[in-house]
Amino acid sequence: MAIKVVILVQQTTLLNPAAPTVLPSAPNVGYTGRAHIAGWSESMMYNGDDVALLQQLLNSGNEIAAGLLPARAALLGGGAAVIGVRLYQGGAGKGQSFSFSFPGIAGAETDIPQAALLCKGASVGSLAVRRFTLRGVPDVQIAFGEFSPTVAYATAVRTYFNALTNFGFLAFDPGAATPAVFKVTAAGLVTMVASPQPFTVGQIVVINRTLDATQIQRTFRGMVAAIGPLPGQFTLADWDLGATTGGTATRKVKIFFGFAGGLTTVSRVVTRRVGRPFEQYHGRRSKKRKIA
Repeated sequence: MAIKVVILVQQTTLLNPAAPTVLPSAPNVGYTGRAHIAGWSESMMYNGDDVALLQQLLNSGNEIAAGLLPARAALLGGGAAVIGVRLYQGGAGKGQSFSFSFPGIAGAETDIPQAALLCKGASVGSLAVRRFTLRGVPDVQIAFGEFSPTVAYATAVRTYFNALTNFGFLAFDPGAATPAVFKVTAAGLVTMVASPQPFTVGQIVVINRTLDATQIQRTFRGMVAAIGPLPGQFTLADWDLGATTGGTATRKVKIFFGFAGGLTTVSRVVTRRVGRPFEQYHGRRSKKRKIA
């Protein structure tokens, strides 16, 4: 069973990391500087159920790649740190938390953690990709709005990408079969061109590029409610497009793909929102609402 790994990162914004107690001020415009603390999370999947081995891959890595957490921390500014992870068996449910402390690059200045690198994560043996962002990039690595890394920082980015080799992500299979549809009745009875049809009751199927009565291409996503009566037929629940002709049918299910670290790349500089520090959520309750 796969485990969802959520990395917790926190950053304190300081204009002068070398003298964190000296905050800026501009009395003539009524400004008094103060530090801000922000937190955000980053997630990936681990294809296994051995938590002890997973912790090793997070901390120190293996013969394939370096530890994921120190490799990630090596890309952060001086005011940021990886402070822990949450693990979710099967990708959902109640998480298991572990505390860590991997600080960012000492002395590396970072103004706002929203500055981020948009990355394209390639997969092993597939065209599936996962786009993700790396926040908390030190200021010196971005110039005139573009990623301008030093040789050392570019090497650290590649080390992190290689560390992702021990992990992966869930995505729709781009190589999934797309058999042709002959027609769909107003009641949602789908007749395939070839027989027998490949789906089973309960699966989610997407009908693409099917032509409605006005010859407009339509798309529908629904659950298979019944199979038959003929071998090449099945019925979709809640079909609402009327009678259509043509198109393709695809089963939509996410599967695990391992990261191809050597093929993962940086696309461009972007900005991504961050949240409050994680400690502020401890012991908080949601607001109670009166029900009329």
